[in-house]
Amino acid sequence: MPSIGRVVLPAILLAGATLAGAPLAAEAAAGQLASTEEASNQLADIVVTGRLRAEYLQDVPLAITAFNAGAVEQRQLDTVADLQRFVPNVQLSDINFSGNALAVSIRGISFADLEKTFENAIGVSIDGVFLGTNTGAAFEIADIESIEVLRGPQGTLQGRNTIGGAINIRRTRPTEEAGVRVLARYSRYNNFNGFAVLNSGRIADGPLMAKGFVSYRKGDSHTFNLTTNRRDDGPDYVNGGVAFLFQPEDSMFDALLTVEYMRDRSRFPSLVNLTKANLTPAQQADIINTVPPPFRFGAALGRGGTLCDAVKVAFGADTGCDTASLVPIREAGFDIGFAPIPHINEMNQFAATMEIRGEVRGVQINSITGYRSSTELLIEENTGAPPVLGVLPLFVAARDTDYSQMSQELTARFDIGTLADVVGGIYYLWTEYKLVPGVYNNIAAQAFLLNAPIQNFVAGQQLDSFAFFAEAIWNLTDRLRLTTGARYTIETKNFFINSVAPVPFSVRARDSWDRLTGRVIADYRLTDDALLYGGWSRGFRSGGFNGRAASPQAAARSYDPETVDSFEVGAKLTFLDNRLRVNPTAFYATYRDVQQDIIVAAPGGQGTNTFVENAGGARIYGFELEAQARVGSRINLLAAFGYLNAKYTRFEIEDPAKPGTIIDVKDQRQWRRSPDFTVTIGGDYRLPAGPGELVLFANYSYIDEYATSPVKDRFSREIIEAQSKFDVSLGYEMRDVGPFREARITGFARDILHKDNGRLNTTLNAGIFFFGVQVPARIFGVEAVVGF
Repeated sequence: MPSIGRVVLPAILLAGATLAGAPLAAEAAAGQLASTEEASNQLADIVVTGRLRAEYLQDVPLAITAFNAGAVEQRQLDTVADLQRFVPNVQLSDINFSGNALAVSIRGISFADLEKTFENAIGVSIDGVFLGTNTGAAFEIADIESIEVLRGPQGTLQGRNTIGGAINIRRTRPTEEAGVRVLARYSRYNNFNGFAVLNSGRIADGPLMAKGFVSYRKGDSHTFNLTTNRRDDGPDYVNGGVAFLFQPEDSMFDALLTVEYMRDRSRFPSLVNLTKANLTPAQQADIINTVPPPFRFGAALGRGGTLCDAVKVAFGADTGCDTASLVPIREAGFDIGFAPIPHINEMNQFAATMEIRGEVRGVQINSITGYRSSTELLIEENTGAPPVLGVLPLFVAARDTDYSQMSQELTARFDIGTLADVVGGIYYLWTEYKLVPGVYNNIAAQAFLLNAPIQNFVAGQQLDSFAFFAEAIWNLTDRLRLTTGARYTIETKNFFINSVAPVPFSVRARDSWDRLTGRVIADYRLTDDALLYGGWSRGFRSGGFNGRAASPQAAARSYDPETVDSFEVGAKLTFLDNRLRVNPTAFYATYRDVQQDIIVAAPGGQGTNTFVENAGGARIYGFELEAQARVGSRINLLAAFGYLNAKYTRFEIEDPAKPGTIIDVKDQRQWRRSPDFTVTIGGDYRLPAGPGELVLFANYSYIDEYATSPVKDRFSREIIEAQSKFDVSLGYEMRDVGPFREARITGFARDILHKDNGRLNTTLNAGIFFFGVQVPARIFGVEAVVGF
């Protein structure tokens, strides 16, 4: 632990611990709000905590989409990535190259990398603990109390690396009554997943309650591997733990300790090779005619060719080209693959969280301490190509990563009479990671070309980040409020990389940054059912170093933070005696010092080298509309619409024709992961039947086409086609019947109208090759839930 941690953390923990002795005597505000129930023909009130306060959604002047436990289970959500079907201007997907990692884009601001020196653009927190990396962010949805998606910069209360927004996940706390709840789900491709929760209730009628929980997923991939002549293996995941809640009756003090362990041995579908030749037939012929056979492969790469060119000139085959992978995979409907080795992406993770809440003389105090430690192993054939000469994997990536983080947040909330509601606090985050070569064929290296090691390095980094923040909601009149907040962040990164191949070098570097972020929002209560608001907010994404640099120049050069200023206006409108809600939002954002990763061939032409520069500026604007309606006592309807327009205002690179000269190529670039339109329309219908209800749920979602790279490819391989998905489920549920508090069985189908069994979900340009990731479509299954 760094020296600042030894000084700051004990002081904060001690302050939190002193709450145990404070005399407290009421129920938490969040509990009071959550307990409110609406009449059966009205929409239920939704409680959110995105501003570190428990507030009704319609009272919060922010763009927030919230899901409670019932909404999550009704939609048969497996991981956080499934939320994208229900939230406007949000795109989410799993990353198959880092343990349970999540690619996120909110309002066009995105992060989809696996390198831990590169910082997230979207914040993800689990039970109040901010994740310092996107590893583990593709959270397996089980035992959920609520999920909140906040759109727009959240730099005041949510902190660093939330320039696009934040996703806050809360799991259930131990309950006062004993009980068991089990969910089991079986779906296509022999996939079984579920979870079980056991609550002890108050132990011996005392202040201590306990909860045990476990979630599990096991199954096959949707792809059949034509190289191995068997179906690819699929998920193999288990997470379990215990939670202890100390909560004296008639007291506002409580302390919650959660300890858990996750083991993931999942395998993933074969990748799809999209690589095309970059050399002309004449250039390929020249290599064949002038270069001895053992050197043709390297000669093709050295002359600017791709792996498609290299395999052609060296072996006379198209094995490295898209014609041997993408073309047959697309014709089959994206449910086959050719990878000669399993796609291994394993992870072990230990996590512990301590949350202490209480009140001292009218001041609500909350302390959250989090610790996470993980190991990851990635071994996979990275191109998706069939084996060369029938036996040699073309390009294998192998990475072994250790990661740890510890965080501490201490907040205090109090009122200044009726004038203001104030929350403030301090925050500390320490992270450390180390990346070493993975072991493949008993050889340690990060990358292998035709089974020969070509890249070997060790890299690591330590981060110390400290912040203090405050936000006040000022009641200027009975109807007019002004929210003002600021956060000051100081952080230091110590980075090192020791490279053996392709170029031996060693770099140690250190840099520090500080930033002031904040927001100002005015909201006006036009009527009891209409809230209008407008404001400004600023967020920043941390600077850093390049953890996979293949040259000393790329490794030693740090890049600076990037900043987003967002201006937003919106309304929270309720009509028809709380039977209809309509929440429109419009926003305009300016993006400065945009961090851009530029991939070029590594020295020697084998592998790739990534440079990161503050090369760009951008502007982003758009519109969002979310609506909910209650029709009678049986029908709920929902709709969401998002429009996004994003473009570079500056993109500077070195002129390839004039080294040392900087040129602006903004007109040749495109904003990535920013579909123009997103649409969701759905709802449920409940029909009484016997002792329970039949429940029909249906949802249609649409995401417009989008680019995965800022560089325009002449073959448009970076463009992901527009996607329409239709989900439907029919279930029967009962409550408080016999020994059961609840019982439900549901049949469901996801993406059921898609013509193929899979689809191309994302593509990546790796310089000397271009590949894509395929995901399943047309998933159907059955789910059962019992609780007693």
